[in-house]
Amino acid sequence: MEKVRKSIGFTDMKVISSNGSAGGLCMMWSDSVKVNVIEFDDHIIAIEIIDGVCDWVLVGFYGPPYAVKRKGVWENLSAFLESVKGPWVCFGDFNVVINDEEKQGGVKGNTSTPNYLQEIMFELGAVDLGFSGNKFTWTNKRWGKNAIKERLDRGIANMSWRLKFPKATIYHLGAIKSDHCPILLDTNPSEEFFPRPFRFEAAWTRDPGSYDVIRQAWKEEIREMRLCGGKSQEKPGFERAIRTQNSFHLSTVIRRRRNAINIIKSDGGEWITEKKKIREHFQAKFIEHFSEEEVEFPPDLEGLVPHSITTEENEELCRIPTPQEIKKALFDMPTLKAPGPDGFPVLFYKKYWDIVGNNVIKAVLNFFQDGRLLPEVNNSSIVLIPKIPNPTSVNHFRPISLCNVVYKTIAKILVARIRPLLHKLISPCQSAFIPGRWIAENGVIVHEMLHSFKKRKTKSFIPSRGLRQGDPLSPYLFILSQDILSRIIENQFNGGGLSGVKASIGSPAITHVMYADDIVMFSKATRNEASNLNHCIEKYCKWSGQLVNRNKSGLFFSKHTQKPVIRSIKQLLQMKSLKNDAMYLGSPMFTSSSSIKDFKYLQDKLESRLMGWRSKCLSWAGRCTMIKSVAQALPTYTMSTFEVPKKICENLDAVTRRFWWNPKTPSGRFLAWKSWDALCLPKKDGGLGFRKNKNFNKALLAKLAWMVVSNRNSICMKLVRSKYKVRGDWLFKDPVKNSSPLWRAIEKTKKLITKGACFLVGDGTSINVWKDPWIPWLQDFKARPKNDNDQQFPIMVSSLIDSNSHCWKQELLEQLFDSATKEAINKITIPLRPRNDKIVWLLEKNGLFSVKSAYNLCQNLPNTNQNAVEWSKIWKLKAHERSKMFLWRIAANVLPTKDLLAERVGNMDTLCNLCNEEVETCSHLFFKCNVARAIWYGCKWSLRSDEINVNRNEEIVKIVIDPPWKLPKESREQVSLQMIITLEAIWNLRNQITHNGGEINLISTIKGIEARVQEFLLSQELPPQHIHMDVTKWSTPPPNVVKLNVDAAILRNHSTLAVIARNDKGEVLKAWAKQSKCCDPLQAETSAVLWALQLAASESFMHIIIEGDAK
Repeated sequence: MEKVRKSIGFTDMKVISSNGSAGGLCMMWSDSVKVNVIEFDDHIIAIEIIDGVCDWVLVGFYGPPYAVKRKGVWENLSAFLESVKGPWVCFGDFNVVINDEEKQGGVKGNTSTPNYLQEIMFELGAVDLGFSGNKFTWTNKRWGKNAIKERLDRGIANMSWRLKFPKATIYHLGAIKSDHCPILLDTNPSEEFFPRPFRFEAAWTRDPGSYDVIRQAWKEEIREMRLCGGKSQEKPGFERAIRTQNSFHLSTVIRRRRNAINIIKSDGGEWITEKKKIREHFQAKFIEHFSEEEVEFPPDLEGLVPHSITTEENEELCRIPTPQEIKKALFDMPTLKAPGPDGFPVLFYKKYWDIVGNNVIKAVLNFFQDGRLLPEVNNSSIVLIPKIPNPTSVNHFRPISLCNVVYKTIAKILVARIRPLLHKLISPCQSAFIPGRWIAENGVIVHEMLHSFKKRKTKSFIPSRGLRQGDPLSPYLFILSQDILSRIIENQFNGGGLSGVKASIGSPAITHVMYADDIVMFSKATRNEASNLNHCIEKYCKWSGQLVNRNKSGLFFSKHTQKPVIRSIKQLLQMKSLKNDAMYLGSPMFTSSSSIKDFKYLQDKLESRLMGWRSKCLSWAGRCTMIKSVAQALPTYTMSTFEVPKKICENLDAVTRRFWWNPKTPSGRFLAWKSWDALCLPKKDGGLGFRKNKNFNKALLAKLAWMVVSNRNSICMKLVRSKYKVRGDWLFKDPVKNSSPLWRAIEKTKKLITKGACFLVGDGTSINVWKDPWIPWLQDFKARPKNDNDQQFPIMVSSLIDSNSHCWKQELLEQLFDSATKEAINKITIPLRPRNDKIVWLLEKNGLFSVKSAYNLCQNLPNTNQNAVEWSKIWKLKAHERSKMFLWRIAANVLPTKDLLAERVGNMDTLCNLCNEEVETCSHLFFKCNVARAIWYGCKWSLRSDEINVNRNEEIVKIVIDPPWKLPKESREQVSLQMIITLEAIWNLRNQITHNGGEINLISTIKGIEARVQEFLLSQELPPQHIHMDVTKWSTPPPNVVKLNVDAAILRNHSTLAVIARNDKGEVLKAWAKQSKCCDPLQAETSAVLWALQLAASESFMHIIIEGDAK
């Protein structure tokens, strides 16, 4: 190693000798770096790098490859990293993968061995630094089915190191002789400077002079400024309005590093690392892929497109919009979406509509009147979003167009007109972007067809090509173009060139299904049909100019297809067979005998999204949002078409639950202050609205069952109804045999459907009196006979209706039903005009099935309690979500005050850390503690918290959401805001004292409360209210006079004195508190007055007023 050190010019090193050919560590450094070696053993070398500003620790680590040694080594690493107080980074050969995504080949999903790396990252809140380059760092150097590749080498860091080096990147370099590839950590990679494009900042709108700047700029005859704003960055007024924010958030740093393009692989397999060459490579590929090509197609498209639009509808499409319609289209857009090349977001146009609105309207009207659109308006910026983690080629990025607002306004108007007509224009085989069509139905069709392939010779073909995303109009133009392919295939089918595939005898023949550009085609496995299918694809490509990516397409054949036929079709279509792990619309196409392994990817994805650093960085409100937007949304597509194993659902719940309570390790025990069942209650019932995955899965599958029952007229439902011979009494029949896993899962939800499904009586001809549910007010919605023998005779509801009078036949009702049934039937109104009977969902007012109501049915929710209105009021408060979450924690009794901690964990000190006098309960901490009293009195409205009678948490919440003082609505809302922020500030002060050993600073706390109140009011553009409450008689002193308010609190063996000084504006100047030995109330109040005089003299207050509350 000494020879190596000299050859690379390093001056010092630390070496751990190898044991034979195993192990051995070495770390080298140059004399330009000041280093202290602080830890070393057979698996770790740790050095402290002293940079003069913020020292940090670099740890080289070698993980033992054998299980018998792992536990001790990983525990030592964990203990060392936990002892490091500042920033640290650890990298090397960890000899472990985090999840199955980091392994290719070999056995996956081994859950018997602890994942020590994952536990350390969770415990310490560490971040994986990611990588650029090849995905795997180790290979067993074998080929074919025996090849195994893994990502064993990596770097992890704590949050402070990641924020210190936000640009740090790890590169996977090429392996030469070793089975490992070397990794390079660059803490500050050089980046080519590009001028930052102009972006209008939302903060500028708060500048009082912004209106004048915009008005002056808009008067100038600058074309780009009038419609695009391209010159506005030159206006000095904008520069004065800029408010720079230099704060970094860890999630932003990680996302930027993940999205950064540091290395890319060329078509020849060479790695490109130079920024300029990477940019040139992308430009060349985009020119190749997206340049306009000459296309040839017959004027009438061979008569494929029938006339579907009426004259009136066509006139409406071409109608010139009104100014009100233009304004509405713009104002309906999200305010802060990314702007286009002009740099102006929608917020700009909304905020300054009085100034810029006429120009926007003129630009839009010019397009509709003359068909002219300025090139500047039609320009768009392209951003690249990675499709996969650690992308390595251009195809791994999805280009997103950022369009100018004027263009998006035009597009939005056109979309609003086209969208209602799409169902008439687009083939039923297309499910994307069309109202009333559901993505899950495509999944149902594909999986039912694959299930049927067990007995048929057929094949499947899946071409794919990306949409131009970001432009509101592009998806609709795309599916209109894509519909031509659908009609070409249908024309070939009608002519006998394609036969399609039937799922069963009597079911419709399916030739293809589409979801945007994801297409699945079905045909017989013959060379003739494959040739016809290829002809359809090539014709569409020739007409449209689009291309099929055959490398990303695949074929699937039934098991009876002969191998020569398979080879012939593969060669003809230039496609490979689909792999067993192929996905369609986010769900697996094929399943194995081990359903837990099939769906473990859901758990792996969730764990990767809810890594330990996130729970440690996010507030309770942030975690709640993360759970609802990520954890609960992630499995939705899969759960819509699969019955996910109970074990996987429980694991998903467990991952979410641990993320919420933030335990120290991902596998250790933790204190859950509230049960998962309670957290999954709706917010109005005291929960947080989290979902249990198993019940959510049932509710989503029940939606498919409802579509079957309600006779939904779609290709998917026609297929399953014919395949499984569904009739009117399907809900009450036994499950069929030899059905697909999906259909078996749907069958299991029939019992759930019967709890909410009921017939709406029309003419009564399709409703069986005894078997069908049709009476809403009865149990199971079924009629009860007067005599049990009557049920033996089938009778339809139409027999109970007098067709002339449109009334019930009372004599027949009396004869057949018991009194309760007869009374309920008479409540049903018979329509005067005959109509078909219809099944409705009674749990929704509109009669339409909803997954939400079905989920609530699965939950068996209790009846709403008396406090339900109060729970709802918490979430309706005009306050920050973080503050509302804090109030919920008080109401739910899960705020870890010392009295509750003592109940949960046993003997411990329960005295309040702020006053050290009484047991810390919520009522004491927030209202009765001397420090809390001083904070309440020192705030703007000088509340006397000791005069507010609260003893239980429910009373604290009630006084916040419904202040007991007679005030106007706006004032009451601001009192609630002030109170909830004050409660949160007291809790934060308590935590600072308890956990960090800080000091009580009343002035800082009070000013922080006032600042947060003003900040929220400013963000909501609400004016501060001048509020005078009966609970206080405090008034401001005369000009240039300081008022000192004094108070004394009598305790067991001593008293506490407090003094607050305010100026003539009511602003707090100083606040003091101290203990006194006197216990007599009068003596204590007198001592407080004397102390206030002494303080006034020491502060040089010349004109003062002393005020107290002694009676």
